[in-house]
Amino acid sequence: MNKIEFINSTNIPESLVKAVINQFGGWDDFTESAVDVSNYGIDAGYGAFIYYADTVRFAHDNLEAIIRLAKQWAEQLGQDGAYSFIAGFNCLPDYSADEIAEAIYMHSIDDDTWNDDFVQVMNALSWFAAEEVCRSYAGFMEYAA
Repeated sequence: MNKIEFINSTNIPESLVKAVINQFGGWDDFTESAVDVSNYGIDAGYGAFIYYADTVRFAHDNLEAIIRLAKQWAEQLGQDGAYSFIAGFNCLPDYSADEIAEAIYMHSIDDDTWNDDFVQVMNALSWFAAEEVCRSYAGFMEYAA
């Protein structure tokens, strides 16, 4: 299986799939880790999804595609929008949908002193994107087998 076949097989925005693969360090590194991430989660530390400086920048740079993916999930689950869906993440137990939106849009990536809410939410969005792309890859590999 190759990268193009995988990208064409998923309903995740192509730009986000490519960004996640790049954040892992490329196709080979991604494929080595994707099934483990799918099974155990990203919080064990994979690719450039470890340090806040990396995860916050990744979420910022891919925010539109991540929010689009969250909207897709919210619709599938019958939830009231992307921010309500995101507020349900286990790593964000104390955030409301409004607080999620505020953390995302009321802070600047260029600010030298990132607000803790901004960091936590952006990190969660990065992990969500990575885990969803990895789950999609694991399903792709299972289906292709």
